[in-house]
Amino acid sequence: MLPAGKPGVPNRGMSSALRGDHSNMQEKRHFVARNWRGEFPLWIAYWGFGFFGTIALWTGFWFFSEIYSKFVVYHPLSLFGWFAAVWTLTAVVTVWQLVGIWRSAGRSITDRRRAGKRAFWAWTARVMVAIGALRFLGLLSTVAAPQLTEGVRMAFLNDPEMPDYTLRLMNEETEIEVIGGIKYGLDRDLRQMLEAAPRVRVIHLDSVGGRQGEAAKLYRTIRDRGLATYVTNECLSACGNVFIGGRERWVSRSGKLGFHRGTFPGFDDDLADEEAVFDEIQIRESGISREFVRLAAKVANKDMWYPKTEELLRYKVVTGIADDWQFALSGIGGDYTREQFENLLRARYPVIVPFSAHEPQEYGRLLDEYHQGYLTGKSAGALVRAYEQRILTKAYTYSCARRRLGPARLPDPHHQTIPVSAGKPRSRIMCGIHIGQFIPGPVEVAGRIDGPRSRDFGTGVFYGVAPFAGAGRSSRARLGQGGSESLRAGWQ
Repeated sequence: MLPAGKPGVPNRGMSSALRGDHSNMQEKRHFVARNWRGEFPLWIAYWGFGFFGTIALWTGFWFFSEIYSKFVVYHPLSLFGWFAAVWTLTAVVTVWQLVGIWRSAGRSITDRRRAGKRAFWAWTARVMVAIGALRFLGLLSTVAAPQLTEGVRMAFLNDPEMPDYTLRLMNEETEIEVIGGIKYGLDRDLRQMLEAAPRVRVIHLDSVGGRQGEAAKLYRTIRDRGLATYVTNECLSACGNVFIGGRERWVSRSGKLGFHRGTFPGFDDDLADEEAVFDEIQIRESGISREFVRLAAKVANKDMWYPKTEELLRYKVVTGIADDWQFALSGIGGDYTREQFENLLRARYPVIVPFSAHEPQEYGRLLDEYHQGYLTGKSAGALVRAYEQRILTKAYTYSCARRRLGPARLPDPHHQTIPVSAGKPRSRIMCGIHIGQFIPGPVEVAGRIDGPRSRDFGTGVFYGVAPFAGAGRSSRARLGQGGSESLRAGWQ
């Protein structure tokens, strides 16, 4: 039987007991649930969980990111996992904070309205929640989404916008050329090749850059093994981090080093931080000038600084300028097939085209020797001396015989441009002078070129860009070095 009152309706004493039990449940509920329901006072929800909670969260992220960068070896999958964890936790905590403040402000507005008071601070808190929500959505779209997208490309798509890399063993397994982008796996493959070829002493670099994390691993591999580094074409961005790992650091006369600050989606590129270029260990071990590091750190990622040779020497970035005989030929793009190599040669020296058509067997033999010399890693000087001079000598001689040397500009073997004198050669000695402008000597030209304008050239000797030619049909003559001897026989 129910106590006195309306049938089936508990009395007020029972209601008070239930309310007491509900109050005890609230006290025992976890603070996470209580804040989510807005049960904390507004000042605790706003300042405690909102303001100071955010500071604590990002301080924790900074602390663990420092540990990650110092002690965790670069790996795309772990980096993607880090970004995914950071942004997932940030999203959950931010939503929890904003909902808690909004609901706590709502309770405060209701209580003050019942008391006949204004709820200015409660409404202000709700306005700040709305602003915070908009800012967080902006942060997700401008920072989180690009970082996670970049992480996916790195971890699962093998950095598709970055060129693939190639490793080439050269010069009797004493040199390795690294070609292409610096992406994950390059350091592993380089170490495997070094273990298979323990006599390697020089690493050639031909790269537009890539991931600084992988570059740091390559730096350590090269540094610990005491290898030298060499650039004959270009070494840009993160490739510079690899280059300074060399015990000795060389560049060719045409080699380019390019530097700027590193960047990653969501990070401020306007901060001229020295470690955005080289880390402290690299600076200290390599011995490069800190003034150079400061200058490189001033260059935004969208720009590139190409220091002059004297600057690279002054700031101790390079050991010296290598000549053409010091290292294997590199910097032209990898293991070319014979056809690719021929196209490269034809593009560089258009004058060989008529010669290749007129004497295909001789041209093919020389081309095969030249291509094989490149694949085996002969030095640029050796290739030029042994093969390129022979090809070009015959090509220029043939073109000269057919009076094909007129007003033009043709490249020489050192990637420079030399103007050809206007007009056609009117004599054999003039033809020899034309040839001598382009062939780095000494080389010997001999024989007869058959064709519509066949001529017997006898023998001519040319040194560098100073031509020395001679010889008639029945006798040979030679100009002395520097032209000190008179011309004994001229061709008309």
